[in-house]
This record gives sequence, C-alpha cells and structure tokens, in this order.
Amino acid sequence: MQRLSTCLPGILLILISCASSPPASDAQQQAPSWVTSHQQEFPDALYLTGVGIAEDLDAAKRQAKAEIAGQIQSTVKSEITDIEKELQYEGSTTSSSDITRKIQDITNVSVSGITYPKTAQYEGKYYVLGVVDKQQYLQDITAQMATHLKTMANLHQSIYSQMDQGGLLTALDNFEKLSDQLSEFFGLRSIYNSVSSTPYARETDFTLSGVQTDILAQIRKINLQFIGGEQQTAGTGDPLPSPFVAEVTYDRNGRSIPIPGMLLQFKNSDGSVVTRQETDARGRASTKATALPGSSPTSGSVEVSFASMRFPALRSNLRSKNATVRYQITGTGYAFHLVMADPAQSGGDRFMSTLQQELSGLGYSVDPAAPVSLESDIAITGSRAVKGFAGTQYMAEATATVKLVQKSTHTVLGQVQFTGRGVSTSSEQDATAMAKERIAIPASQLSRMIANAGPKLQAIYGQ
Repeated sequence: MQRLSTCLPGILLILISCASSPPASDAQQQAPSWVTSHQQEFPDALYLTGVGIAEDLDAAKRQAKAEIAGQIQSTVKSEITDIEKELQYEGSTTSSSDITRKIQDITNVSVSGITYPKTAQYEGKYYVLGVVDKQQYLQDITAQMATHLKTMANLHQSIYSQMDQGGLLTALDNFEKLSDQLSEFFGLRSIYNSVSSTPYARETDFTLSGVQTDILAQIRKINLQFIGGEQQTAGTGDPLPSPFVAEVTYDRNGRSIPIPGMLLQFKNSDGSVVTRQETDARGRASTKATALPGSSPTSGSVEVSFASMRFPALRSNLRSKNATVRYQITGTGYAFHLVMADPAQSGGDRFMSTLQQELSGLGYSVDPAAPVSLESDIAITGSRAVKGFAGTQYMAEATATVKLVQKSTHTVLGQVQFTGRGVSTSSEQDATAMAKERIAIPASQLSRMIANAGPKLQAIYGQ
C-alpha cells in the first residue's frame, strides 16, 4: 500500500499532462497564424495580399482576390474627381459613378498574376492567402496602358485625317471610341498610381474637349444647298420634270469637301415627306416630286433638311439648317360642286363655308354645274362621359369625310377625313355640337387629295 501511494502522484501527473495535450491532428487544424501576420513574409512594399475565408476552397480564393481588388479600388477614389474633369466635354455623359464602376470593372478583371501560397482548413472552413507581386502587376498594367496609348494615337490621327477627306461621320465615330479608350486608360493609370510608389509618367498629348472643339468647328462649317431642281413648272398633281438635287459639303483648309453618308429629308410644300436619302460619295442626294400647292395655289416648294442623326453634336448644330427650292404650278383653276350628304346636319353650314374658303385659297372655285363634286358627310365617331373631381365631363369626336366624285359616273377620285373634338360640362349634346363646329380643314390635306387625282381631273376638265 505504501508503494502504491508513493507512485500515485506521479501517475496523476502523467494523466493530467496527457489530458491537457491535444492530439497531433487537432493541433494541425488550428486557425493559421499567417492570417494576421503574413506581412513579414510578404511585405506591403512588394506585395498586395488578401485573405479569403469560406466553406469552399474556390470561394475562399475568390474572396482573397476580391479583397485585393477592393484595396486597389479604395485607394483610387481620390483620383476619381480628377479623372471626371479630364473626361468632360460637351455632350459627355461621363460621371463619377460611371468612372467608379469602370475602375471596379478594370480591377476585378485585371488582378492578374495572383498566387495562393498559403491555404489551411480549420473547423470546416478554408483559409486562403492571395498574393500579387507588385512589380509584375505594374508591368502588366503598364503593358495595357501602352496598348491604349497606341490605339488612342491611331484614333486621334484618324479623326483629323477623316475630316480632311470628308469622313466626318467616321471622325465622330472614332471620337466616341477615343472617349472609351481614354476612360479605360485613366482607370488603369489610377490603379497604377495606387500600387506604385511613383506616379505614372506618360500622358496623352490631347484632351477630349480639345478634339471635340475641333470637330464642332468643322461641323459649323457644313453647308446644305440645292444644286438642281430650280425654275420648274408643272400642273397640280403632275410630276415635276427634273429631280431636286441637294449637296452637303464643308469648308476645310480652303477646300469644299463633300460629306457622304448624311441622311437628308425632302419635304413637300404641304409638309408631307417626299423621301429620305443618304448623300453619296459626292455628298449629294436627289429625288423627284409632284407639284403640290403651298401657301399659294400657283407655287410650291421642296425643302431639304438633315434627318435623324445619332451623334448629339450633329443634332444640336444641324437641326435648324435647311434649304428650299420653289417651282411654279399651272392649271389649278378647277371648279367643284359642293354637296352636303345631309343638308340639315347640324354644323354642316359652317363646315361647307370653311371648305369653300380653303378651296378659294388654293385657287379653286365653286360651281354647281362643275363635272366634279366634293361630297361631305359629318358623323360622330366617339363620345363618352368622364367623372372627375370637377364633376362629369362629356367628350365627343366628329369626323367629316370629303369625297372627290366624278358626277357623271359617280366614280370616287379621292377621299380625305377631317376631325374635331368637343368637351362640355353640360351635356353630351353640347359636346357633339362643339365637336362638329371644331372640325378643322388643313389646306395641305385638301390640296394633296386634289393633287393625287390630278391626271384624272385633267382628263375630265379637258386640260
């Protein structure tokens, strides 16, 4: 017994010692110390580092990479205002939020050369240390910037070369590409400066605002004129004998240079569109037109202007530029018989009086013995009651249908419709009466109907 009691303290000491020491496998699974102390092996002066912790190894690596990208992004925020100023020009939509997003996109993609020298697993989670060699990273960024600089130099040269040759649309297209390239370049430059101990030395030898100023100066020298189609004569509704030819040029270095690819719109004197055409290699577009009276029954015109343009600089500077050529109209002295389908129709007298005035203004006369009649009918084509805070409102729409009819054969030579709208707080009857009274008769629509029937009218009237 004495011997056992003597050995007991030693046995207990051994047991306590064994209990306090974890198994070797558990010791290996402890959280790695390099999570917080890796700067000694990978100093900040030489490396970018990031730690990722996730239940999946690949996810942990993505976290480590994202942490490195986030460090870069946070250090370039101070440059965003300066970049925004460098990218500003008239019509630009670049903003600090756009630049921030651009830098985020660049860093997320451009964190290249990342390695993962440290990995560990503890309590079901993976720990990963991501490391980027700064020197190698800066070399990669420098190579990317050099590519952008070369591309920008080519675009810059092309802009001025295209303006010398008449390729203004190509110059504008290259200007947009130049803006995109410069945005990428400034984003890379800010990343370079955030990583390097010395700022990036090379800069561009131009500014966007400077290039745009030169382009706008050229746009303001664009000329639009007719070079064909003047001094023509035709009867109402007849094709004019010669095409109308418009030309687009600009002055540059003492030369008049044609501009191909400009979309032009030709309009009749009644406002209807004849056609839209792009200028050819000579800067020209042409079209034929039909003689239609304008403000005078004895003359008409064709107007040309610039149609839709995708470049804001063109839209803002060319929307008011146009050219007009006039022609003479003969044979407009037709007489028509005016007929109302229902003579007792309310509002009919006023409508017939207005119709006669418009015909007279276009050079036509009214004669019950004329071989062609203008037959009119007025109908209510819609009505409804609308309840609101101000009470009930009654709304109505009236439509007048006017047909051009050869009396001997009852052949309809043309047809046009005119509308009027009425609103009343009293009754539906008041609204419908008001709608009939407000039927407008645009002279351009009336003129076009008669002009379209021109050849048939000439045969009927023996002209």
